[in-house]
Amino acid sequence: MAKSESELSKYILQDYFRNLRADATVQYLTAIHHEQLMKLKFNSYETMDELAKSDSLRAKLGTITAIDAKQSKLEAKSIWNEAVQSIGNWKGSLSSLNLLMGSKHAVLTQMALVNFSTFDRSFYLDDLIVHALSNRADLLYALQNKDVSEKMIRLTKVNRVLDLGITTGITRNAEARNELAPSPAFTSSNFGIRIPLKFSNHRKGELKEAFYTAQQAGLQHQEIELQVQTEVKQAFYNYEATQKQLQQFNSGILDDAKAILTGKLYGYKRGDSSLLEVLHAQRTYIEVQQNYYEILFNNAHALVILEQSAGIWDILF
Repeated sequence: MAKSESELSKYILQDYFRNLRADATVQYLTAIHHEQLMKLKFNSYETMDELAKSDSLRAKLGTITAIDAKQSKLEAKSIWNEAVQSIGNWKGSLSSLNLLMGSKHAVLTQMALVNFSTFDRSFYLDDLIVHALSNRADLLYALQNKDVSEKMIRLTKVNRVLDLGITTGITRNAEARNELAPSPAFTSSNFGIRIPLKFSNHRKGELKEAFYTAQQAGLQHQEIELQVQTEVKQAFYNYEATQKQLQQFNSGILDDAKAILTGKLYGYKRGDSSLLEVLHAQRTYIEVQQNYYEILFNNAHALVILEQSAGIWDILF
């Protein structure tokens, strides 16, 4: 039973590492995601700032109205505020990452460039479930706990057995020649059987406790088994959904949004487009880019959760 209990500790450690590895990977991806959003905000600000400076000169020349110049300048300031906030989000995610790395002070970690396209996998749901049921550390722990409970029943039954004892001995006395109590030399032997009388302590309570604990361990194993299957299914469907969302962006949505913004900026400088059209195109482009980065991150996050739930791991940086 002691050996079985030592195996339990091993499975607890394996399950802890499984979850820690997934949490650290998600936090690493979160930091990269916030860095991408930060760069997007600053690139958008630079574009809008250049337009605001150009509009200021055009307003002085009388090409456009002062209201349009103020509008473009206000839009640049608004994007600047969002860019500053994105820096805070990025640094905050790095601080959380340093916590998982065991660093006492927040350090801007130099992270490797992650290509989110590497998070593309093909899985079969049935294979994932079979692998999870065979390799998940928490499920192995539950199975081992059943074994410990069964051995506890056996140990309790052994403890109820009467502890019989046998005693033997030989005693040799030498001759005593004193005047008061003289005695001759003699040798004596003894043999006995010890039988403990247990009138009240038959360990019935311990046996019942061990029996019910074993039943509970069996039910917990079934519960965790069902939970593992549910987690794998949910993670698989979520990952499948993010994969389909990515396919839409691969059809050229980003290029179209960029082309529209470029065309509106060119038309605005020639007087063919209004400022409102440019601002709308700018916001649409930023929104599309943000959605793209969000789906990239969600897809990578979904893959991490899927492999965590299935008890596999092939994510390397």
